[in-house]
Amino acid sequence: MKNQYEIISHTTIHSFKIFLVNLLYREPHVHGDIEICYILEGSVIMCSKGQKLCFKKNDFVILNSCQPHEIYGDENNPALILALQVSPAFCKDYFPRIQDLDFSFCLCSSCLSPQDANIFQGTLLELSRLYFSKSQGFEFRCISLLNLLFYYIITAVPYNQAEPEEKNRILIRNQRIQRISQYIQEHYTEKLLLTQVAKAEGLTVSYLSHFFKEHFHLSFQEYLSSIRCEKARQLLLLTEHGLLDICLECGFSDIKYMNKAFLKKYGCTPRQYRKEILKAPLPVQQKTILSTQNFFSDTTSLVLLEQYFLNAEKILKECSLGKVL
Repeated sequence: MKNQYEIISHTTIHSFKIFLVNLLYREPHVHGDIEICYILEGSVIMCSKGQKLCFKKNDFVILNSCQPHEIYGDENNPALILALQVSPAFCKDYFPRIQDLDFSFCLCSSCLSPQDANIFQGTLLELSRLYFSKSQGFEFRCISLLNLLFYYIITAVPYNQAEPEEKNRILIRNQRIQRISQYIQEHYTEKLLLTQVAKAEGLTVSYLSHFFKEHFHLSFQEYLSSIRCEKARQLLLLTEHGLLDICLECGFSDIKYMNKAFLKKYGCTPRQYRKEILKAPLPVQQKTILSTQNFFSDTTSLVLLEQYFLNAEKILKECSLGKVL
C-alpha cells in the first residue's frame, strides 16, 4: 500500500510481467511500465488524463508509462482483470521509438476490427497461459506473442509521437512524475506540504502546483488525501484500531480533517463506514475486505482462467492463426 509509485520487477521474463487481480479499487498511482488491462468480468471506471471512462467485460485499455491513473470497480462486484505490464525498453533495440509514443486513453477494443479484437484478446490469453504455466521453452513463445500484441497496438490504437526536440522534455517530465509520486508515498504518513515536495524538486510552489494539476489531473491535496483515505479505509476493515490511531497512522492532522476527507471520498464518515460494513451480510463483508486488490498466484490464475484459455484457443484456430502462434 505504501508505494503508490509502483516499482515493478519482472521476475519471470525480463521486461514484462502478467498477473490476474480481483479489484474493487486502486488508488491513484504511477509506474514506469506500459500497462494493458483486459476486463474479464465486471466493469471498472478508470480515471486518467482528466477523463473517466467505463470499461466492461471484454474491453481493454492501454496506459502509457508514467501515466497517473485510478481505478474503481463496482461497489458490490469486484472486477476480474488480466494485466500485462511491459517495460518500454523491451523493444528498444529494434523499435526504440516506443518510448516516444503517447497512446490515447480510449476504449482500445473499439479501435480494432472485430476479427483483430478477437485475435488480440486470444493472443493476450495465450501469452498469459504460457506465462503462468511455464512449460518448456515458454520464454521464446511469450516474447513472440508480446511482439504480436504490440504490432496490433502500433497499427490500430491512436497515439501521438514526440518530435525529436520534445524527447528530452518528455524524459525529464516522466522522471519528475516518478520522483514526486514516490516522495509522496514515502512521506504521506507524515505532515506533508507542497512546499516540501517543491524544495525536494528544486521548483517554486507555484510551478509545482501547476505541474501537478496538469499531469496528475488532481491537486496535490486531492492526490494526497485520496491515498490517506484509502489507507484509512483498509485499516477500518482489517484492524480494530481506534479512529485516533488510524488518523495518525495515515498522516491526517486530526480526526476532524480525516472525517471531512473520508466523507468527501466515500460519502460517509469512517465511523459510519465501519459500522455499516459490520452490519452487512457476510458475503458483502468478504468482498469488501478481500477485493480492494486481491492478486492470484500463477497456479490459481491457471485454474480461474481455464475456460478463457479454451475460448482463446478456439478464436485463434478460427482465425487460422493457431499454427502460426
